[in-house]
Amino acid sequence: MPRRSIPTEIKVIEGKLPPGAKNPVGAGPIGAPYPSMSPAAQEIWGELTEEWAVVLKRTDRQAMKIYCEARAELDEAMDRVAREGMTVMSRNGETISPWVRLVDIRRETCRKMLGEFFGTPSARGRQYVGDNDDGPFSPIAAKYGL
Repeated sequence: MPRRSIPTEIKVIEGKLPPGAKNPVGAGPIGAPYPSMSPAAQEIWGELTEEWAVVLKRTDRQAMKIYCEARAELDEAMDRVAREGMTVMSRNGETISPWVRLVDIRRETCRKMLGEFFGTPSARGRQYVGDNDDGPFSPIAAKYGL
């Protein structure tokens, strides 16, 4: 089986970029959250940009916005279901709460977006972490059991 190539971003972090090679396009900090995001989504942004600092690039801003907003909406919908219950009364009798439907939709959105950011076990299996136990990925590898 051929050896996996090391992504350029990891070579940059480990200082193993060949002489004269340029940093990849989009490399660098992701920046502050968008002002248009809800306060809850901005808080999630702050948590995740620290936790995922090694894999995020400036070009990930839009995808990160989508994930943070979906996660904030998921949290709100789950709180509403906990307070109000899973069913509501309608003209036709008892029916599933719209909040339950929103939980399902946002959960699926979050699951898909986590795969994009290597936030699921199968996605992490596709990520090269490296052989060096004390390299920059070691805290992430330890946290996720890689």
